[in-house]
Amino acid sequence: MIALSFGLKRQRSFKEKHMNRRFKRFLNLMVMEGKVNRNIVVEAWNRALNVVVRPKYQLYVKDVFPTMKANHPNLSRRDLMRLIREQWMGLTESERVSYMVIEDKRPSRPNPYQTFQKETYPKIRALQPELGMGDISKKISELWKALSEDEKAAYALAASIGVGNASPAVILEEQEEEDEEEQDPMEEKYEKVMIATAAATDPVMGTVSPLASVEVAVVAGTTATTTTTTTTTTTMKQDSVLAPGVISEYFLKGKKGATMTVDKIRNEDLYLDEGEKKEIQEILEFLRTKDDASLKRLIRENYDVKIPERTGKDKLLEYAYNAERQQKIEKRFVDKRSLVPRSMLVLTKEDSQRLEERKAHLDKMEFWALYLQYRNCFPEDERGENDITKGQLLQGIMDFERKEMETSRCRIAMGITTC
Repeated sequence: MIALSFGLKRQRSFKEKHMNRRFKRFLNLMVMEGKVNRNIVVEAWNRALNVVVRPKYQLYVKDVFPTMKANHPNLSRRDLMRLIREQWMGLTESERVSYMVIEDKRPSRPNPYQTFQKETYPKIRALQPELGMGDISKKISELWKALSEDEKAAYALAASIGVGNASPAVILEEQEEEDEEEQDPMEEKYEKVMIATAAATDPVMGTVSPLASVEVAVVAGTTATTTTTTTTTTTMKQDSVLAPGVISEYFLKGKKGATMTVDKIRNEDLYLDEGEKKEIQEILEFLRTKDDASLKRLIRENYDVKIPERTGKDKLLEYAYNAERQQKIEKRFVDKRSLVPRSMLVLTKEDSQRLEERKAHLDKMEFWALYLQYRNCFPEDERGENDITKGQLLQGIMDFERKEMETSRCRIAMGITTC
């Protein structure tokens, strides 16, 4: 018996969308052992978003305990459980397939009171450090009861979308911005690239996506910037005042002249138009009204960036500016690509040779292992086709990687790279 409990609500986080290795291995085992057919595996793959896969010992005990008790009527329950445990430890991985369980491990959202408590506790603790936890909890309870229905409704809405701010207007505005981000046509594309990049490493290419291994050199003005997947370094001349590249923290990397300010550098940004600069400034003014804790949470949730625990408000606003700037540039990348000459996108002989070596390596893989690992390279309406062959699957993967190589060259031509 296989227990399936999936979380069906779609999550934006890459970690929640990308299947863990144990889940992949579990699906492969199910197919190889003939426990389920292909359609069930594909459906399970499509539905599962944030799961933990593990053998369920309790299922095994429930299955074998009656038989064990009938075979050993004189043994105590403790001895029977010891024998069952020994048998369980001796099972092979394929024998445990029937007792695997897929569980939704996404943490449940807090209720309105918990959201209010999380926001209020640090404030009371700071103002009245002499109070104990019990006294603070009692005080929070009294404050909660004193709230109006509208104020409680704001916390209910905040809890439902995972935001700890109590202002209904702010929450609704943040929710609308989140919906707009979900509609961004670039989001789906970059998720596919990230998933493909995170797949298993092979000795030929190193990683799946060419974006993961390409090294881009951009020279703009007096700045030379080299970017790889793991590190970003910026080398500037001593007299450099402005680094007009597209690296998000470009203006923080170099020395500012005596007459230069951050605002002046931002105003002279060559990669943003006046409308985009104004939009970013309005966002910063809105974020400036938040306290440090709320600001840090909003930046982490909306921009998916890592922020050190001890970060001041000015630095937090710099993080927000950098992320917004990068998003503006990436969004315009779609429109500007058509302006790049086709001759600059033609793959070199080295690129073609790498693709051929890649294809030869993938051709050695089993069909199902290949399909389950690289299914994200295809649009959703093309997944799960029953009549797809291994040759078609390989061709689809090669087309995907060829397109990504062209995208990388386009970025080089435009002076655009991701941080």
